[in-house]
Formats: sequence, structure tokens, C-alpha cells
Amino acid sequence: MAKEDNETTRAQGFYQPLPDQRSLEELEGRTIRGQLLANRVSHLFAAIATLLILVNLLGTATNTTLSLMLRAWSVIPVMALGLTLALIFAHSYWTRPRILEAQKALVSNRRRYGYEFQARAAEERIADRLQGLPSRHPDLESSLDSGRQASTRALEDLTGVTSEECAQKCALLDAYRVALDNLEIESLLRPGFFTLPGAPEAVKAAAGILESRPQTPAAARSTSPIPAPSQRHSVAVLPFADLSLEQDQRIFADGLAEELINALTKLEGLRVIARGSAFAFAERDLDIQEIGKKLEVETVLEGSIRKAADRLRITVQLIRVSDAEHLWSDTYDRKLVDLLVVQDQIAAAVVGQLQDEVLGEVEIPSVRTQTESLEAYHLYLKGRHFWNKRTPTDLEQSVDQFEAAIALDPSYALAHAGLADALNLLGYYSVLAPAKAFPRAREAAQRALTLDDSLAEAHCSLAFSCLLYDWDWQQAGDEFARTFELNPGYATAHHWFAEYLAFLGRHDEATDQARTALALDPLSLIINVLLGWTFYYARRYDEAIEQLQETLKLDSSFAPAQLWLGLAYERVGDLDRAEEALRQAVASSSRSPLTLAALGRLHAVRGERGEALAILEELMLMAETRYVPSYHIAAIHARGQEDELTLDWLERARQERTNWMVFLNIDPAWDHLRDEPRFRALVQEVGLDPDALIPC
Repeated sequence: MAKEDNETTRAQGFYQPLPDQRSLEELEGRTIRGQLLANRVSHLFAAIATLLILVNLLGTATNTTLSLMLRAWSVIPVMALGLTLALIFAHSYWTRPRILEAQKALVSNRRRYGYEFQARAAEERIADRLQGLPSRHPDLESSLDSGRQASTRALEDLTGVTSEECAQKCALLDAYRVALDNLEIESLLRPGFFTLPGAPEAVKAAAGILESRPQTPAAARSTSPIPAPSQRHSVAVLPFADLSLEQDQRIFADGLAEELINALTKLEGLRVIARGSAFAFAERDLDIQEIGKKLEVETVLEGSIRKAADRLRITVQLIRVSDAEHLWSDTYDRKLVDLLVVQDQIAAAVVGQLQDEVLGEVEIPSVRTQTESLEAYHLYLKGRHFWNKRTPTDLEQSVDQFEAAIALDPSYALAHAGLADALNLLGYYSVLAPAKAFPRAREAAQRALTLDDSLAEAHCSLAFSCLLYDWDWQQAGDEFARTFELNPGYATAHHWFAEYLAFLGRHDEATDQARTALALDPLSLIINVLLGWTFYYARRYDEAIEQLQETLKLDSSFAPAQLWLGLAYERVGDLDRAEEALRQAVASSSRSPLTLAALGRLHAVRGERGEALAILEELMLMAETRYVPSYHIAAIHARGQEDELTLDWLERARQERTNWMVFLNIDPAWDHLRDEPRFRALVQEVGLDPDALIPC
């Protein structure tokens, strides 16, 4: 008991409530309530007087039994009431300015009270930390008391100042509060923080903020050297490091970086490296200059996240690659529930540093979380995390996460767009049958656009489903155009648009789009394959082989690169290398229908009928448990010169509405069938011209 009393006395010795602190209710009582009550009473008397006048006038006008004298006397009370009414309204008019002035005072007091509450709460939390120490620390207590007295003076100065001066003083008060919050976070991360030699200076520095010269937001901007315009037209956002003790913020850290990438890609004149390439350095021990040179950018944005209790500390820094100089850095300390807001603040600050002659005056993009549900947002980030892995299992998990986010917040447009992206890829990779994937993808994209028509991701996803399932080339083109209006730096849109152009036979334009996508995401394996893919379908086989070999240097086991490399070798007649590459693709893809069919085609070309039939039988057995596109079965029969069977299977593929049907006009597997009436009819069914689009 004595120990508790001693601790209480010790705490009260350096932290006591300030004298004469008034609550918001007391301030309201002293400024407005009395005057408002007087006005309301005046209005009540005015209403009664008006009613009496009307009754009197009505009575004297209709009563013919009264003498003239009595009627004259009746005017006297009417005049008295009229005079009373005039006095009442005069009083209301006279007191109105005083009430307005009192209301202004109340607004000022509310603002003062809000800042006072935040500052006092932060001071009390630090005081509680000091109270819990095993011994007194007079230097710490003195520094905290100095800050408390300085904050009192600053709060008193909020009364009777101009709006600009008020903004400056409020900025200092907010900085003081954040500094105290930082001290609290440090004490949570390091329990012995306040016993360290530098702790008194840290508390003193926080208190000293209020004694500094107020600055406007413009004056308070970083004074770091500004790079030349030519050095600030490209940026890579690296994955944020998770420095939390629990290491449980990895998905949010990646999500924050990805959302910043999405926001910055909307700026014309700024090349932003896409997620895939930027995140490739997450586990690599490279310095910023090495990373910047590999990504061919002039600036790099990196950061870290540290969580303690219910608070987050997010540190962000912008670094120039040429000399590793820090152009700008900042720290954001927020409650965990505020993380949906802090992303916008970081994006605005980064764009503010990137604005120059290259970018010009641009509108600061918003990081649109679009939901107030923190749990729904976390589920969305998990969905994107799985979606970016692109394996069948991960894509299925991403669908589950997006659907869970939508269940929590049905108006979450980004979650609907994410669901559309996931379903599109499940259909594209033939994990799901077309009828089970693409209509749902289209519906999800349309729902997202109903909620927010400015979502580039949703327009792009709608374009892809219109292209691959509906075969609506006009709408797909319109949706791609709208995507680029909203986000010209969206690498996925350039990727999918390159395929759209290739299907239409516009191969040079498709190659240009593939190169644009590659500039935005230079380390993306699938986009590196895309460039080789465009060469292959343009019949530029040697260039395709060269590009796909370069891709395999990034990852020698990447199945799509092995697949199209094998197909290109087949087309130039190097069948041994073709078989080697295709067998590697079959192994790397766990015997997917696409790679098995490609190997079966090669066996048919070589006249190895038994091996080709064995693969056909394996695909037929596989079709009993999962979707196998009839298009792939047709391709094996085509290479075996079984034209009628080929066309029969292509007809089945049309009935399935498999996405592979859009390849009909460019796939060299069908070159020998292009004059066949049944084949031409199938091409027309897909919405293409069978005469105009065959590459030379």
C-alpha cells in the first residue's frame, strides 16, 4: 500500500491536471446557451403577441353590438401588443451579432479542445510509461513538464489568431503529439527505452518542437537537393520491409508498395516499374544502385513498416540511383485503424517530390482503398498476393480471398475487379472451363465499374473477357482504350492489349505494346515470354528463339518460355531441340494439357504415331477430371494431317467457347486448312476475317 501511495505521489509530482481547464460543455454554457435561451423566449413572446393581435382584430371587426367608444378603446391593447412585438424583434436583431460571435468562439474553442485532448492524451501515456519505471528520472519528468507548459501556451495562442497563424500553430501541436507518439512506440518496441542515456534528450526534443518557429506546409517541405529533370522520369517502388517483432505485416507491406505503384502509374511522363520486376529484389542482398541499374530507373522508393500494439510506423525514402543520395524521406506514425488513410498521404508526398519539368503540374493520384473495412482490405491484399503468383492453386485461393472481401463489403469495387482478374486467368490457363470462368469474370468487372467507372483494372479485365469469351472485338478495343486513358502505365493492360493486336494480325503494333509492357516490367517472366510470343505468331521464328532463350536465363524452369521455344524450334526444323524444350515444359508445368498437346504435335510431325496417340489418350483421361480444351486435341490431329478430325475438334472447341479460338487466324498449326470452307466459317464465327490477317 505504501508503495502504491509513493508511486502516486511521485507521478503527481511532475504530472498534474492544469488549473482552470474547462470542458467543452462549460465553454458552450458561457458563450451561447444563455443568449440562445433569451432569443427563444423572445420569439415565444412575439408569437403570443401576434396571436393576441389577430384575436383582437377579429373580435372587434365582427362584434356589431359594441359602441364606437368601446371599439376605439380596443385599439389601445392592440397598439401595446404591437409595440411589444416591435421591441422583441429589435432585441433579436440586436443580439444576433453577439450570437454569431459566440458561435465563432465556440468553433475556436472546439478546435482548441480537440488539440488539447490529443496533446494531453499523448502526455498522459508518456507519464504512465515513466510512472512504471523502477526509479524516478527527474530529467525526463522535467522535459515532459516543459512540453506540457509549452503546449498550454500554444493552445492559448489559438484564440484570436488569423486562419493562417492558426494553421501554423496547429501544425506544431500536431507535430508535438506525433513526436510523443513516436516515443511511446519506441518504448513499446524497446521496453528499456526511457532508461537509455539519450531518452531525456528525445523527450526534450519533442517538447522543443513547440518552441520552434511555425512553418507553413510549403515552407516545411524537404530542402534536400532536387535532381535534374532527366533524372526523375522513372521510379521503382520496392517491397516495403516488415520490421515488426511478430513479422506479421508482410502482406500489408507488399500491398502498400503495390498500391503506391498503381497510383503512380497514372501519371503521364513517369515510367513506373511494375510490381513483378520491383518485387524480384525482395530477397536479394543488393544495394539501391545495383537495383536501379538492373531496372534502368533513376529513382527508387523504398520503405519499412513496424507494428507495435495498435500502432504502425511507416518509413519511406526516395533515393537517386546515380549517387545513392536520399532526395526525401518521411515517417508516418498512425494507429492501425488509420492505415487506409496513410497510403494517400504517402502517395501525395511522393508525387510532390517527383513533380518537375518532366511531369509538369499533375494531379496527385489517390490510392483508392475504397472500403472502410480494415478486414476487407486485408483480404483484398491477400487476394492480390495470391493472384500475382499465377499458379492454379494460388489463383483459386485469390478467388476465395476476393469473395470474402466482397462478403464483408459488397460495395468494394477493387475487390470485384480483383475477382474478375482471377477468374479471367483461371479461364485463360484452362484451370476452369470457359463457361465457368469468363461469364463470372465479366459480371465481376461490370459490377466493379457500376461501383466505380474510373477503375482501370476493371476496364482491362472486362476487355479481356470480351475478347476471350464473347469474341466482341469492338467492345474489347473500347475497354482497352478506356484503360489507357485512366492508367497509361498499367503493364498488364499493355500485355493483354498486345495479344489483342496480335489476334487481329497487327503484329508490328503488338510487338510495340509488348516492348512497352517490358519497359514497365523488365524482369517479368511472362512479359519477357510475351515478346517472344509476338515474334512467334508473326512468323519471326529466329527472333522468337533469341528472346525466349534470354527469358530462360532469368528462370531456366519457366514453362511458358520452354513451351514457345520448343514450338519455334519446331517451325525452323530443329526437331531435336524442340523435343528437349517441350519435354522440359511438360515437366515444369506438371504435365499441363497445353504442354502435353505441344509435345503430341511434335510426335505427329516426326511421324511417331504411337507416341502421339499415347498423349491423346492421356489427354482424354485427363478430361474426365478437369477441363481440357478441344483446341489442343485438334492441334495434334492437325499435325498428323487428319483434317476432318481436326475440324470436328475445332467445332467442339467453338461450342466450348474456349479462349484458344481467338488464335485461329495466327496459329501456324492451321496454315494448311485456311482454304477449307469449314475452317473459314469457324474463323468468321469468332468475328475475324479469314482472308485479311494471315501473316506473310
